[in-house]
Amino acid sequence: EVYDRVWNASFYGFNEWLFIIVAASIASFGLIFDSVTTVISAMLLSPLMDPLMGLIFASVIRDKSLFFAAVYSF
Repeated sequence: EVYDRVWNASFYGFNEWLFIIVAASIASFGLIFDSVTTVISAMLLSPLMDPLMGLIFASVIRDKSLFFAAVYSF
């Protein structure tokens, strides 16, 4: 069950791309208005943690297919 959840989280879908676009927009506004808080909140909104979790999990269990799927998602 854990493997299936990590495997499914390692790929980007429409929601992840939408979150990346929103996070990039918020970070851009934070840079324009020189607001550190806004830039940090954009980093927290970014969904880049799921492929990273897949990469770490694949390294621990030594699964090459999951590892390359997580690398491809970056």
